[in-house]
Amino acid sequence: MSDNTDVLSRSLIQEGTSYGYPLSRMSNHISAVPNHQTTRISRLEDRLNVASFGVLVVQLNPDTLSVGEKQKLKSFIASYKSEHCLLQYGTFYRLEDGFSDNYCSWITVDSEKNIAKLIVGLKISMPALGSKIIKLKGLDDNKNYRIKCDSIEFCIYASGEMLRDYGLILPPNNQCNERNNNARHMVDFSTIVLISTPKYRHI
Repeated sequence: MSDNTDVLSRSLIQEGTSYGYPLSRMSNHISAVPNHQTTRISRLEDRLNVASFGVLVVQLNPDTLSVGEKQKLKSFIASYKSEHCLLQYGTFYRLEDGFSDNYCSWITVDSEKNIAKLIVGLKISMPALGSKIIKLKGLDDNKNYRIKCDSIEFCIYASGEMLRDYGLILPPNNQCNERNNNARHMVDFSTIVLISTPKYRHI
């Protein structure tokens, strides 16, 4: 799609491409930082999260990675392999207009509407952004879902109907003035990933 591997640019490139092509046709590379096109410095996990919505390709020199980065990369690739069917062949929905909003958000849902993966990317971090509500698509109205964050202590239960009509309030952002275990500090183009699985009880 493009040689531009900057994480913010990639989110827009992938979102635009999704209007004409499925995720399984998108080859999404991650590369080193500072990015060679924009000089932007972004976190490894954010680059991986965006690139995982499609065919993930790692374009990194292992000799330049720290031990922590190598471990993170190994763990992420193992997780991606276990989820690649969902991430490449699930039903994909755009939840925000990534070209006009400060967020980009996507969800991909399996054919049984049992498992979904949601990514929300914050473009520009500013203090006192307030709570972000994302209305989900593609879930079964008549199922309850357990939604868990990938990186912080956050877990809720809600029906597909509630998540569609009322939305999901994202975990709080630290807003640069305090930290706690139930919030995440979101810097310029950072991502949060949530996994939705059925609660095994119909409403």
